[in-house]
Amino acid sequence: MEKKCFGGMCDMGNDCNEITVETEKTPDPAELVPLYMQAGWWSPEYQLDDMLRLVTGSHAFACARCGGRLVGSARAISDAAGDAYVLDVVVDERLRGQGIARRIVEKLVDHLKAQGMNWIVCISVPGAESLYERCGGKRMDGHVPFRF
Repeated sequence: MEKKCFGGMCDMGNDCNEITVETEKTPDPAELVPLYMQAGWWSPEYQLDDMLRLVTGSHAFACARCGGRLVGSARAISDAAGDAYVLDVVVDERLRGQGIARRIVEKLVDHLKAQGMNWIVCISVPGAESLYERCGGKRMDGHVPFRF
């Protein structure tokens, strides 16, 4: 099935002519929940207040919208002095493969650089490394991520 969202009614039921990608400080937490559920990052037992804390605790978001509906996002956490971490890059599964994630990451990274961030990193899930390379990311040889 071809997944398109340009010129009329997209396969998501939205009337849209294009997908827009913009930075946002605080997207609506309720809009993020379906994307996080698709990605497996959200469980039904979580509360909307949990997502609100995630949103308000983030430095910035880049959001993709189709006909006004949120169809993808990424967020950054930062010390606002020079370091930023890109995480939670997600696109609605019905619209993947159209370059939306690349546009989201590029928009967020450009926004962070414009704010003076000079150490912008992310940790890729296996298989998604090429996305970050297409966005200008470089592998950090000699560094190993840890989870606590």
